Amino acid sequence: MAADELTGLIRYLGQEDWQECFGEVLGDHIGPALEAGDISFEDLAEMIGPDVAMTLWGCAFEDFLGQDWDDGRNFVDVYLKRRGWKEGPRNSA
Repeated sequence: MAADELTGLIRYLGQEDWQECFGEVLGDHIGPALEAGDISFEDLAEMIGPDVAMTLWGCAFEDFLGQDWDDGRNFVDVYLKRRGWKEGPRNSA
């Protein structure tokens, strides 16, 4: 899947009610490394370069997309219900 096919999902991640959920997943992926080095994600990005940092972010994002949360919601399902009309058939599938 090309990055431009995920643009809508990435933008929708800016919704306040999903920030904490994504933060949990991102923390699961890179939190131990950040804690061990006593650094922030921005510090890590400076150390390893923005391309590698975004690859790590992308791995967490991909994992996040498949998660169901305690309240039974799934980010992709909610996005498609609210914004799916903006996506073409290929992206919606």
